[in-house]
Amino acid sequence: MDAGTWGDVPGMALDLPGHAGVPRTSPNVPAYATALLPKLPEGRVTLIGHSLGGMIALEMARQLAPRCAGVVMIDAPLWLPCGPFLRFAPLLAEITSRVPGPKGIARVIARRTAPGPGRAVARAAMARMTRGGLRDAMKAAIAYDARPALAALHCPILALWAERTTITNATMRQIFEDMQTHATSVRIQTGHMAHLDDRDLILSHINTFLEKTAA
Repeated sequence: MDAGTWGDVPGMALDLPGHAGVPRTSPNVPAYATALLPKLPEGRVTLIGHSLGGMIALEMARQLAPRCAGVVMIDAPLWLPCGPFLRFAPLLAEITSRVPGPKGIARVIARRTAPGPGRAVARAAMARMTRGGLRDAMKAAIAYDARPALAALHCPILALWAERTTITNATMRQIFEDMQTHATSVRIQTGHMAHLDDRDLILSHINTFLEKTAA
């Protein structure tokens, strides 16, 4: 979805390639990260990403190295849990981007978002996606394994794991905690669309993390 789902929050919200009029790039996470890096301000930065955006934040952090002050992952998978259907996943991305397409998926996402203003935001944002942008995002998430990037990071990391989600799971959470023993790993009572389900909760965790990393 586009950066508008974050609303008026401090910092810089970036649209991914293929979203909100930003030109598309190769449908893979490293290419997305490379395309976004020139948009960052100079100096040290903290990267925050939800879902696929969390994967991209990890990859950007790896490329930024010492310039990265920290990373916040919001229900971001370390890999997409496709299981035995992984080899069919790229074909599924092609089909899904056409039928049901962005508007059809928007209805599904809205139903899985907590009742309230966030539900309408989720539906509108998904419906604004182009078929190409949706297909690229799905292919990028399917192909990426975040574990090598995670293993390379030495900056502070906060991982927020939604309880009501199918995108992340207990196995990923345990692997994250084993790989990053000094990171902060928190389970939150939201669905996958965490920043729309409970915006205040997410911002509270982010602000606390920023205060600690700035100290």
